[in-house]
Amino acid sequence: MKVLEYKWKVVLSIGCMVIGLVATVIWLPLLLNTKPASSKTNTNTNSNSNGGPTNPSVNLTVDYGNGTVRAWAYIDIPSSDYSVANLTSQECVVVFKYNGNYVSSIDGQTENSTQAWLYWVDGVQPGIGCGEYILQSGDAVLWNFTKLG
Repeated sequence: MKVLEYKWKVVLSIGCMVIGLVATVIWLPLLLNTKPASSKTNTNTNSNSNGGPTNPSVNLTVDYGNGTVRAWAYIDIPSSDYSVANLTSQECVVVFKYNGNYVSSIDGQTENSTQAWLYWVDGVQPGIGCGEYILQSGDAVLWNFTKLG
């Protein structure tokens, strides 16, 4: 009986380690925005001596709140007045409200009474509409379908 109990604990421990390793391999690159998770990713082949892009570029991550996360790395900024709204609509199907400053839907995931789309740039929630926030090279934009309340 003791041998069976010991084997069960070993199997459970190994299973937990495998799950942790898989989660780390999948989520760490997404959190660091170092590996694109979508086929729509801009694969900028122009790079400087540090290996980064030579053109002004940004990263975009969209967390749909249901376990689906899409990420794009090194998306070129075509102009100096390129907003978060421009970037998002370039990569996703977006429904805007309030003169393009508020997103009510991304790729069919639509706001409701308990969830809404919120965005962050470099880990900070800007406090202005996405159509007003002008991106700078190197910015990391995160959209999250956030639970309200």
